[in-house]
Amino acid sequence: ADNNTEDFEDRSVFGSGRFDLGYDTSLSVLGRLEHLHEDRSSLDDVDGDTPTEFDRRTARVGFVRELGILKIRAGATVFDYAFENNDDGGVLVDNEQRDRTQTDFDLRLAYGLSDNIVQTVVFLPYLHSALHSCHA
Repeated sequence: ADNNTEDFEDRSVFGSGRFDLGYDTSLSVLGRLEHLHEDRSSLDDVDGDTPTEFDRRTARVGFVRELGILKIRAGATVFDYAFENNDDGGVLVDNEQRDRTQTDFDLRLAYGLSDNIVQTVVFLPYLHSALHSCHA
C-alpha cells in the first residue's frame, strides 16, 4: 500500500554568534526557525489522517564570565510552538490549544582544580526546573 500521506520533510534554518565583551566575558545568541512534524509513535500524536505539522521558533541568549579558576555560565531559552490543525476522517482536529511558549533558564558553575585538570562542572538543575514556565 502507498502511504504518501505519511511523507514529510522537516525544515530548519538557524544562526548563532558569540560576542566577546572582554578578555574573560562573552555573550552568545542563537535563533532557529523549524517546520517539523510529530512522529506517529509520539504519545502526543492526535492520530489524524496526516502527521501533525508544527512550527518551533527558538531564541537563546547566554552569558559567560571567567573569574580566575571559576567560570559562570547563565542562559535563557524561549521556545514558541505553533501547531497546525489536522483532519481525522473528515473531522477537524483543532490543535490551537496546543500552541505554547516555553521559557527555560539555566545556571552553571565550573571550577578549575589546576591548569592540568579539566574543569569540573556543577549543574544547578533545581534552578532550571524551578524557573521553567509554559504559557498557552
